Amino acid sequence: MRVITGLALAASALLIGQCAGVAEPAAADTASDTQTQIDAINAQLDQLQQQANSLGDAAVSAAGAAAETQQQLESATASVAALSAQIASAETQVDTAREQTAAVVQQLVRGQSTQVGSTLQLVGVEDADGALWRMSTLAQVSDRTDDAVSRANAQYRELTALVEQQQQAEQERARLNEQAQSDAASAASASASAQSAVDQQQQRQSELIAQLAALKQTTIEQETREREQQQLAASYAESNDPGASTSTGATTGQSSSSGSGGSASTPSTVTPTTTAPTAPTTPSTPTTPTTPTTPSIDTSAAASKAYARGRLSSYGWGDDQYTCLVNLWTRESGWRYNASNSYSGAYGIPQALPGSKMASAGADWRTNPQTQINWGLGYIKARYGNPCGAWAHSESTGWY
Repeated sequence: MRVITGLALAASALLIGQCAGVAEPAAADTASDTQTQIDAINAQLDQLQQQANSLGDAAVSAAGAAAETQQQLESATASVAALSAQIASAETQVDTAREQTAAVVQQLVRGQSTQVGSTLQLVGVEDADGALWRMSTLAQVSDRTDDAVSRANAQYRELTALVEQQQQAEQERARLNEQAQSDAASAASASASAQSAVDQQQQRQSELIAQLAALKQTTIEQETREREQQQLAASYAESNDPGASTSTGATTGQSSSSGSGGSASTPSTVTPTTTAPTAPTTPSTPTTPTTPTTPSIDTSAAASKAYARGRLSSYGWGDDQYTCLVNLWTRESGWRYNASNSYSGAYGIPQALPGSKMASAGADWRTNPQTQINWGLGYIKARYGNPCGAWAHSESTGWY
């Protein structure tokens, strides 16, 4: 009986041990599956964010290109108008010179010239040979008209050169007008794509974060806050060093000049028939599309400065840091929320490089100056301690 009981106990112990051995791997498998699901959701969230960021940066680039083309078009249009005004003035000068030349010739031929009158008084008609008088008169006509004809000819050549310049300027303006329309359409399309991506990201992100909270047995608020903090930390860790690029964009003006032609033989008559072209009617030029701004936000530089000043204390800074901040962002962007650097890709009031870094502070980073300021102040805090530290670095390197 004791033997049977001992065997029974041993068998029971063995069975319990086997059951325990099975339970441990099952629990481990469950935890592994949960972590796999968590990792997969985080990967999806990262992918959604990257796609939205990429499209946002593309929209910023397209808008910058459209704005640059628009500026070139406006410059070309102004050049055409200026040349038209010069042509009108040159045409008037040519007409005046032609009339003056004709008047001199008529005056001398009719014997009304002082020089001709003096000659006739000295020589006398009855004492002068008719042929000699005509030769003398023609010589005087040549002397008096030579300068007038030369001036008229030079002015006519200048008028011709201006007309040619205007034709070239008009061709360039027409080309830029077509390009501006194309760039504006591309920018509008890129902006719409970026906004659509953000909308989809926000909707899908809410669903995925809810799944994360369920898997991790936390709350949606906790998961949202944790992800935001991770993204902010990652964006602050990335430097704004533009490398070889210029930290602030510059508008490059173009100028052209044409040399005047060499002197030509004086024509027997100066009768320019070229009429001064009237300034072409400026076609409706495309307006560079801008991404829609938040209606409740004042996007002016003054409002942005006031908002930034009010946020200083939140980062543990005194008002003494405000001047440094104003200097820094005035240099970087002029406090314009849509300031775009076509050379480096930096964007916004703090000139984040790339601009999509600021998505970690809000999905409306392209349009909301307050979102940009919040990100910029956090970046300064993380990397330089305070605005004066960032300003000192900018002074020594040209970027911050």
